[in-house]
Amino acid sequence: MPKRKRIRKRTTHGVSQLSREANRDVANSGCGDDRIGSWLLTASLLTAAFVWSCSPMQGFDIWWHLKTGQLIIERQTLPFVDWYTYSDPDAAWVDLHWGFQLLAAVIYRVGGVTLLVLAKAVCITAAVAIGFCATSSSVDTCVRAAVWTLVAIVVTGRGIVRPEILSLVFLAAWLSILV
Repeated sequence: MPKRKRIRKRTTHGVSQLSREANRDVANSGCGDDRIGSWLLTASLLTAAFVWSCSPMQGFDIWWHLKTGQLIIERQTLPFVDWYTYSDPDAAWVDLHWGFQLLAAVIYRVGGVTLLVLAKAVCITAAVAIGFCATSSSVDTCVRAAVWTLVAIVVTGRGIVRPEILSLVFLAAWLSILV
């Protein structure tokens, strides 16, 4: 049986020319090297974050927030006493969530529960987008997308219509300024 000729040409370091070219091609074909691939990966991440955030409303205190927002609009004043306490109706009280309650009441008036869920999804997607963009561009887009996919999964698991949804957006913006 005749010996087969070697196709690969050996170099001085014992690494074949073919494998060196293959390694160079693999190194240059990173997931986020081209702009279109990077853009598609980013768009996929943000679309996934939005879709994952479009979950049905959970929690019962959203109705309390909505009613308080409606009363703020009707009475045209912020609550300085607890409007729902019957045992001591004049007890001083600070409503820390009045801004969210106003915003939620307006959104609910315009589009109901569906618009509240969509607004929540927009806030979570915005927080993920701000965080993703603030991440160092020296990191490969695939790595950034993988990390931020995990973040999106965790955040959307806690994504209920509550005042802290706005805090996520503001926190992401603040951290992007610090970076």
